[in-house]
Order: sequence, then structure tokens, then C-alpha cells
Amino acid sequence: PGRLTLFGLGCPSAELRADVSFGSRTLLAAEYYRPWGRHGWFAAPRLFTDRDRLDVDQGAAGLAEYSTRRTGLALALGRYPNRDTELRAGLFLGHLSTSVRRGDPTLPAASGADHALFASWVTDGQDSAVVPTRGLRLEANAQWRLRTPGVPHDFLQVSAEASTFRPL
Repeated sequence: PGRLTLFGLGCPSAELRADVSFGSRTLLAAEYYRPWGRHGWFAAPRLFTDRDRLDVDQGAAGLAEYSTRRTGLALALGRYPNRDTELRAGLFLGHLSTSVRRGDPTLPAASGADHALFASWVTDGQDSAVVPTRGLRLEANAQWRLRTPGVPHDFLQVSAEASTFRPL
């Protein structure tokens, strides 16, 4: 995966962030990060298409391979209360399609509208983005899934991640 960032488009602290990945996962995405005011507020519209693969072991039946493709746009509004923390919330509108590429179809194929409200919180106090040796990083995400192919009702999806590094 790679990221290209262009600075100063539209205002001195704005960024155009382009993400590209090819291989078993193909990702093409662009986000325009636009801060405003003096208190860390920003807007971040994003367009993307993402194709991924999921392998499922079916025991004696072998391996099944599923393909997932999600395309859409999102608009996030957020705030940086300090240099290590970001809060953002927004709306995602897209399309999701899943299919069996190989093997017995244990999981159903689905295709249709994929819409969600989302919120995230990230705090990163690690000393390096590439190879940290100390510090703590926490991330929490919530999505209120408004429309999901194959699911007849909306639902809440929550995830969290944590990593810490300490010298020995």
C-alpha cells in the first residue's frame, strides 16, 4: 500500500491524500482534508473503491474464496483537540457486492446499498509511525449501519484497537 499526500491545495494546511494498493487487495482512495478555524476543526470528504479477498477454510471441502467490493463516498467532520488525538464523525454512502470466486458458497452473495453513520476516536502517543519503541496508541470506531446488503434492519458495529511499546 502507498500514500501520496499533496499539501497546500485550497489553503496552506489542506491536504489531498491518495491511497493506492494492488494485489490480493486493490484500493484506490482520495480524501481532501480541509481544516478551518483555530481550534482544530476540519472537513474530510473521501471517495474510494476497495476490492478485497476473504479465504474461508471449509475443512475437507477445501478452501473457499470470497470477493468483496465496496465503492462509495464519505463526508467526515472532525476535530484535533491536541496534536495526538483526532475525533471524526460523518456519513458514508456506497455500494457493496460480495461473491464466491472459488469453492462451495457457504456464505451468501449479496449486492446493494451500503450506508452508515460513523464516528471514530484515535489517540497516538507513540514515538514513531513506522517503528515505535515506546508509547500508546488507542483507536475506537462505531458505525450505525443504516443499509447493508442482505441484512433487513439497521445495526450498530463497534471496534477498538490498542497497541503499546516499551523498551526492555
